[in-house]
Amino acid sequence: MIQPSGRPTTARFASVSGTRVATLLTALNLLVAAGAGLIALKFTSSTNASLVALALMSVLTPALVKTLGFWKDVGFKRPHAWRLLVVPAVVVLVLPFLRGAQTPPAGTVLLLLVGYLLTGWYEELWSRGLVLRLLSPSGVRRAVVVSSLLFAALHLGNVLYRDPVIVAAQAVGALCSGMAYAAVRVRTGSLWAAMLVHALHDFTLHFTTFPVIALNVTQDVLLLAYALVLLRGVPRAGVDPRPFDAPDAHV
Repeated sequence: MIQPSGRPTTARFASVSGTRVATLLTALNLLVAAGAGLIALKFTSSTNASLVALALMSVLTPALVKTLGFWKDVGFKRPHAWRLLVVPAVVVLVLPFLRGAQTPPAGTVLLLLVGYLLTGWYEELWSRGLVLRLLSPSGVRRAVVVSSLLFAALHLGNVLYRDPVIVAAQAVGALCSGMAYAAVRVRTGSLWAAMLVHALHDFTLHFTTFPVIALNVTQDVLLLAYALVLLRGVPRAGVDPRPFDAPDAHV
């Protein structure tokens, strides 16, 4: 275990090295996804092109995680603190339907379901799995913040398919919600929990009768506030390279 005293030079090197690798990999991710999207745009619509890029990254990401030997470290386990999922569940499953619900056509629902399941799988495995694992020597709090910033940066690639102003707003929202997903991953010990909350958050926005932008902003603010609450008791010091596995480490 890396402690704040004893081997500060080693801890500092591990922290800087992990941050650089995570940043470089995120830049590479953007380039690969953008390349796939640009090629797909020559043959199909922007919506389908974004799905092509998403499907590709959903395959490449687990392959990279396995290649780096991190598969057992990223949190594929049941949550050990289910109660910590109550607030996210209320935010993503109850709040959107306080004024009723609407139902898109069946074909649209199926497309949304597949798309957001892939989104939850890929983005969480990348950001709260691989990236958070690489950043862990810097300390849990710093890992959560930096991984969330890199998660926000990933969304800038959506400028290929959407208006730049919307993409910029989406990146800010991703930073807020990403903090919550990372905090859930850290405090529950489960990447599955973060994947589920993420997928449901995106999916249920298409069934609400509230104005979507206003609801999304509200949810992101609430999730960010909850993330700060969850992280209050998490130590700032350097941590073990696999810091999120102990059932009671940060609960």
